[in-house]
Amino acid sequence: MILHPRLHVEQSRHSFIRDLIPIYSGYQLVWCVGIVVIGGGVITALDLVRPSSILGTILGMLAVSYQSRPAKMIVAADKVRQIEDALREEGRYVHGDDGLWRSVKARWWNTWPHYSIEIIAEGSSATIFAAMPTIKRIRRGLAARQ
Repeated sequence: MILHPRLHVEQSRHSFIRDLIPIYSGYQLVWCVGIVVIGGGVITALDLVRPSSILGTILGMLAVSYQSRPAKMIVAADKVRQIEDALREEGRYVHGDDGLWRSVKARWWNTWPHYSIEIIAEGSSATIFAAMPTIKRIRRGLAARQ
C-alpha cells in the first residue's frame, strides 16, 4: 500500500524561526553552554583565541542541535500499529505510562526530553513527534515494509 503523499509528511515540530536557536530543553541548554565553555577553555589554553575559533565552536554546537531538532510526521492511521510493533521489535524503545516511547539503551547524553517518541491518532491519520533522525528512520522503515 502506498501512502497518500499528504499523509506521509515530515517537518520540524516548530517554525523555522524557532529552529534558528535549536535549544529545546534546559538540559540541552546546560550541555551546550558546557561545550562552549570547555571548547573556549581549550582554545584559550592552546593560545588559539581568535573570533573564528570561538564562533566555530558555537556554530558546531548549534549545527548538532539543529540536526536533532524535534520533528513531526503525519502518517495514515493504519500505519500506527506497524510503527509500534517495529519499535517493540527493535528493543531500543519502551512504551511508558505517559504514552511516550523512550529509549532504554540511550547513553546519558542522548536523553533529552525531545528524544522521546509521541504518537497521536487523529481520525484517519496520526502524527508522530520525535527527533528528526528518529522520524527519518521511521519513514525509511515504513518505506521498506511497503
